[in-house]
Parts: sequence; C-alpha cells; structure tokens
Amino acid sequence: MGVVDGTGPLREQPDPQQAGLDNLTVKVAFDSADHTVTLGADRYSAETDTRILSDYGSVVFGTTVNQRDADDSRDRQRLSLGYRYRGALPFATDIQATLYGQRSETTQRTFERRTTPAHMAQTRHRTSLYEQEVRGANVQLHKPFVLGDSSHHVVYGVDYTVTDSASLRNGGTFDADGQPVREFTRLPTRDFPRTEVTQFALFLQDEIAFLDGALLLSPGLRFDDFSAKAAADQVYFAGNPGTPPPEDYADTVLNAKLGALYSFSERLSAYVRYSEGYRAPPYDDVNVGFSNFLGGYKTISNAQLESERSRGIEVGVRYRHGGGNLRLAAFRNRYANFIDSFAIAPRFLASGSTDRSAFAAAAAGACRVAGRALGSSTGASRGAARHP
Repeated sequence: MGVVDGTGPLREQPDPQQAGLDNLTVKVAFDSADHTVTLGADRYSAETDTRILSDYGSVVFGTTVNQRDADDSRDRQRLSLGYRYRGALPFATDIQATLYGQRSETTQRTFERRTTPAHMAQTRHRTSLYEQEVRGANVQLHKPFVLGDSSHHVVYGVDYTVTDSASLRNGGTFDADGQPVREFTRLPTRDFPRTEVTQFALFLQDEIAFLDGALLLSPGLRFDDFSAKAAADQVYFAGNPGTPPPEDYADTVLNAKLGALYSFSERLSAYVRYSEGYRAPPYDDVNVGFSNFLGGYKTISNAQLESERSRGIEVGVRYRHGGGNLRLAAFRNRYANFIDSFAIAPRFLASGSTDRSAFAAAAAGACRVAGRALGSSTGASRGAARHP
C-alpha cells in the first residue's frame, strides 16, 4: 500500500513485474463395476520478469547497482496411473494404487549494471538452476470386519518414492570492454552434490469400535526407511575448494500413534490422542558447500545429523447443539534432535564465528591477484593487503 515510487531503498510501491502462467491437466478414467483405472497428465509453466527498482542506486561494498532485473521460470511435467478396486477379497474390500513420475525445473536469472568504487562500469550475470525428478508408487488397502463385540476398519499399505535433485549456479562479471572480472566465488558450482533420496514406508492402522460405536480406538504403526546417496562431480569440488567428500545418509524409524474417542451422547464427546513423528535431515544440510568470502560467511556439511523426532499428546472435548458447536483442546509436543540450518558450528565459536584459515587464504589470493593487476611496487602490495 506504499505511495512512494522512484528507485532505490526508499521506494514503497511494488517493483514492476510481469507474470505468465500456463497449466494444462488431463485425466481419463475407465470405470467398471469393481475396477477404475485413471490416467493423468499435468503440464505447468510459469515465468516472472521483474524490474527490481527498489535496488536501483543501492550500494553494496562500495559498488553502486545501477540496474538489477530478474527473470524467473518454473516448469513441471507429471504423469500418473491410478487403479482402484472395490469388491470382497479376503484381505481387502477397497484397494487404491498409484504410479507416478514428475520432472521439475526452476531457473532464476539476474542481470546487473553497476559501477565500482574506482568508477569502472561492469555488467553481472547470475543463473541458478534447480532440477528434480520424482518417481513413486503407493498402495492403500481397506478391510472392515467384526470380531466378537467389536468392529474393525483396518487400513494398511506401502509408500515408495525416489527423488533425484541437482543444483547449478553460473554466471560472470565483465568490464566495459566485455572482459571477465575475477569473482570471489568459483563458477560454475553446485551448492550441494547430486543426490538421490529413497524413501520407503509401511503403515497399519485399525479403527476399533466398542459399545455400539460409543468408544473408538485408533492404534497405528508406521515404519520408515530413508536413504540419501550423494554423487559429487568435478563442478561441485571445483566450486567448493576444501569441502570434504560428501557422505551418504541412512536411517530407519518405527513410529506409533493411539487415539481414543468416547461419545457420551450425540452432543458431547471427548478424545485423547498420542502420536510420534519423524523427519529425516534435508539432503542439502547433510552435504552442502557454499562460501562467500566477500560477504564473510560459508555453510558446511554435517553428516552426523540425526533425524528429528517428536512425541505429542492432545486431549479435547467437543459439544454440538443446534447449529453451533464448541471445541476445547490442550496439547503438548516434545521435539528431539531439532535441526537448525543456520547454527554456528561449535568449532568456530572460540574464534568469534570466524574461520581464520579460510579467510587468510582468500585474502592472500586476493593480494596476489591485485599485485599482478596493479604492478609489483611496494605501495601497490600494501594497498592490496589492506583491502581484504
């Protein structure tokens, strides 16, 4: 709702932007008395062009940004095959199965015109590419039955997914004559190695009704197997010097849940629920490489991460009367091994969060480059040494 236009950090109005989106979805179903087969296809494409006027005229490390524009695009294709059976098999009365595959690509491009502290004109290009391919299958089965004075509705199945992910950053800075200017980061590079993540899960839940349905119990179990395999190439190592070889990651976990609901009447009911949760470490936290010596920060890998775990309990009351209803709930969740992607590595705390060896090496490299550019005089060497 800003009213100030113009350029620079004081601009309040939105930056000018043009966005286009195309999305086509097609589904075809073949249906019979007991069987349904569904074919699905989805095509998504979006592009956004932005003139970042709020950055025009800003100064970063003494360099003035005269122009900064962005071009972002995203493409996705998805195919799926679904099957559903409704009948009276010994092990299920309802079966749902899906096979699917998806490819997506996100590209971010940035173009800059800028002026250095030495009043030299430069152009700067950056392109970030993120690609991902997902292949998966899941099967879910339902089986109701009666056992003694209780009725059961069992749901069980399997879920399997394979995800391949890759990133690439490229670009360059050029002077007024089109000659490349030295960068503080090596390009092209990858922020994380190519990674294949495989997830496999088995789940089982039973909804049990007692006392003519007044009491419902819902116990459940879920087994998860997670693995991430990293494959670093020369682009990853060249863009992240000193980064250790990436490591694979694997973990398994069994989680349980239990819920109980008791209906005192058609209007009043109470429930209690206990649940356990699990989240594997993000693959780009286990293996990551990014250094920005000019900005003064870097990220490092942590192959010793443990999966996040959680336990929670919730109790509540529900009351319905006429056209209104009332719900009261109290809950408590406890988390273990919480992953913070922006924590300071313990070994850098004593040095004030500074990796002195890395920055000393970067400063020495900058001195050598400046010395070759400015000459071998003593004054030029001292000036280069002070700047880093």
